[in-house]
Amino acid sequence: MRIVGIVATYNEELVIAACLEHHIAQGIEIYLIDNDSEDRTVGIAEGYLGRGLIGIESLPRCEFFDLATILARKRGIPESTSSWRGAIPSR
Repeated sequence: MRIVGIVATYNEELVIAACLEHHIAQGIEIYLIDNDSEDRTVGIAEGYLGRGLIGIESLPRCEFFDLATILARKRGIPESTSSWRGAIPSR
């Protein structure tokens, strides 16, 4: 079974490496949707591309965290051949 999880982030540089490593170690491939982080979240995550992280997408940040928009992106994720996809909270 192939599992692809979606991790939505915003300024998660302190926890993103541990989050990715934990899920990748469990055999879960990750697609990261970043909400215009202002820290090193994306830079840290880029080190996992090709090692369990299958993609990074940036969504413009609105005045508030818009989970509905992030979850709506699940349908357009290119790795649609997975057996299961779900959102994984980064914290």
